[in-house]
Amino acid sequence: MEFLLSLAEEEQVILVGHSFGGLCISVAMELFPTKIAAAVFVSAWLPSPDLNYLDLLQEVYILAILFC
Repeated sequence: MEFLLSLAEEEQVILVGHSFGGLCISVAMELFPTKIAAAVFVSAWLPSPDLNYLDLLQEVYILAILFC
């Protein structure tokens, strides 16, 4: 996140996330929408308009309690 904060106003990046990294780039996309040109989810957790990263984390937590 520090890197995104350090970008000049007109600069943008392409984010790539794998596995749990999908949640990480989702957070970055929500926090810095003007800094992200594109995001690539490679076999990654992928939130939807109706299911954000916080909802996904809650589901993972519940599954861990039930099955671990």
